[in-house]
Amino acid sequence: MDRERGFILKILSIVVILLLLMVFATTVGSVSVPIRDTVRIITSEIAYFGQNVNLDDVRKQHIFIVKNIRLPRIVLASLVGAVLALVGTSYQAIFKNPMADPFVMGVSSGAAFGATLGIVLGLNVGAFAMGTTAILAFIGALLTTAIVYNLARVGNKISTTSILLAGIVMSSLLSSGISLMMIFNQDDLAKIVGWTMGSFNAANWEQVTLLLIPTLIGLVVLVALSREM
Repeated sequence: MDRERGFILKILSIVVILLLLMVFATTVGSVSVPIRDTVRIITSEIAYFGQNVNLDDVRKQHIFIVKNIRLPRIVLASLVGAVLALVGTSYQAIFKNPMADPFVMGVSSGAAFGATLGIVLGLNVGAFAMGTTAILAFIGALLTTAIVYNLARVGNKISTTSILLAGIVMSSLLSSGISLMMIFNQDDLAKIVGWTMGSFNAANWEQVTLLLIPTLIGLVVLVALSREM
């Protein structure tokens, strides 16, 4: 019982620290927004509380910056961090190895390879609120997972060591392929680097919603299956 209380207390403490950091991050930028105004702007968007907040004395420029530029970026970055944590934890639980993660398994390199291929081929037509590049990245990650799984399988058995080694090999191979495409496509170099490194500059609330739904579903599924891992 004490252990569970300690765990819950740690989680609550981390959540509080995260929220404080998010509020602080909203005040920082090329345009400085006072912390008091930032808190009021954020509170105005919260149900029931927002109707009692008066923003008449807050500059409209600050309201726009906080609501439409900084908050979407910060929330989306937090969600991405949560997804990476969930994926990393699930990998380690499934393979019973603290070294297992999407990077070591080659999944991240597979996604980057698919995205790079989409950029080089000029396949940037939007579909289902995601660009074709993102869809190709997802396909690349799935194919890499399947290849790593089959490479590591010996008969009907798969050892943790073999699957990690197969992942490292695939990661190196795909990274080499990405470098090769970058060398022969200098015009797309900036796009490729920007996509593979990642950026939240174009973040908006639609993207936040798009990521939030599968994140919550994945969280519920992982919590439900946690005792079986």
